[in-house]
Amino acid sequence: MRRTMMAAMLAAVLAGCGRGADAAQPGLSGGAPSVEALGRAVVTALAAGDTAALEALRTTEHEHNQVLWPHFPIARQDTSAGATAFAWENIQMRNAGAVGEWTASFRGRNVRFDGARCTGDVEAYGPFQVLRGCSVTVTDVAQGRSFELSPFDRVVRMNGTYKVIRYVEID
Repeated sequence: MRRTMMAAMLAAVLAGCGRGADAAQPGLSGGAPSVEALGRAVVTALAAGDTAALEALRTTEHEHNQVLWPHFPIARQDTSAGATAFAWENIQMRNAGAVGEWTASFRGRNVRFDGARCTGDVEAYGPFQVLRGCSVTVTDVAQGRSFELSPFDRVVRMNGTYKVIRYVEID
């Protein structure tokens, strides 16, 4: 009787732990508390040529593969690890080129951050949303001209944290 009672208590504790783990959604590391703050941090990093800061503002491999990917419709079509790895490698390849282009274009310029926004659709995927049509507005102080730029065009928002999904090439 006592063993049965202890087994039942252990099962209840383990079941509760499982529910607690499921209920606690994994989050995003780093990032920013808003699109505005994210845009400001990206522009600051670009102006400084700080690729490590740019990387910290973007989703990590773990976040992409373990937190985000399982919720995308394509993940239900192809559940192989190869599909996830291919998607991440594609992002990495395109991201590397884009970061190089953007840091080169900002090199030696005195820019002022004027704002950031995402005006496209917001797509919900389980515990997170993808904001599309994102851009930043900066002023080139030497030229006295404002520019709307899109070093990133999509942002993921999860549990109050915003991160760049990937940087995009200059048009």
